[in-house]
Amino acid sequence: MDRLLEIGKKKKIRIVEDAAHAFGSLYKGKKIGGFGDVACFSFDPIKNLTCGEGGCVTLNDARLAGILRKKRLLGITRDTWMRYKNKRSWFYEVVTEGYRYHMSNINASIGLAQFKKFEKFIEKKKYIVKEYDGFFRGIKGIGLLRRNYIESAPFNYTIKIFDPNRKNIRDGFIHYMAKRGISIGINYIPNHIQPFFRKFRKKLPVTERVWKEIVSLPLYYDMTKAELKKVRYSVKRFMEGKGK
Repeated sequence: MDRLLEIGKKKKIRIVEDAAHAFGSLYKGKKIGGFGDVACFSFDPIKNLTCGEGGCVTLNDARLAGILRKKRLLGITRDTWMRYKNKRSWFYEVVTEGYRYHMSNINASIGLAQFKKFEKFIEKKKYIVKEYDGFFRGIKGIGLLRRNYIESAPFNYTIKIFDPNRKNIRDGFIHYMAKRGISIGINYIPNHIQPFFRKFRKKLPVTERVWKEIVSLPLYYDMTKAELKKVRYSVKRFMEGKGK
């Protein structure tokens, strides 16, 4: 980020950060969303802070903030609540091309309630991922990611599972875990193999190998110690060949 911001300043280029999953994390001791030009967060159901749906933009440019406020609400200068505070409550003006990007008050209220519990959510998730790391470290065929638990607010727990002979065992693992009532996610399918991007496709052998190895294990605030134990030992049994 330091290098990107330096280039942006030198070339007069806006740096827009895709911080969709990063709410609550730090970069060199500073909260993500608190530096640079613009940062965009997502609050959909899988995020650490959820509103059910929606997101937000953080920035430190009052002029740009004014533009975004108009753009998000169909180009209208005042939202409904602001109009009700005015004697001419029926009056509004459309001053620019706009979009229906504003979050509903119901969704916002969910997010505000979640925000009060956010630190507790993150501490529980950090406990779970550390338990995973300690248990899986040293198990043959499992690759762990390097994580900075001081600065990151973990929203998922992704590992690589592989056979030493490079045989694809990921799909069999997902099937095995499903039979035990454990839902496994895959984050993410590479863009270059999606139909929409097919015309740009080139061979990316490392990417294509890695995505066939990655899985995301259950990680949520209400996860019990019994559920955590079940996931850990189910993974271990499969990798040791006892789950076939």
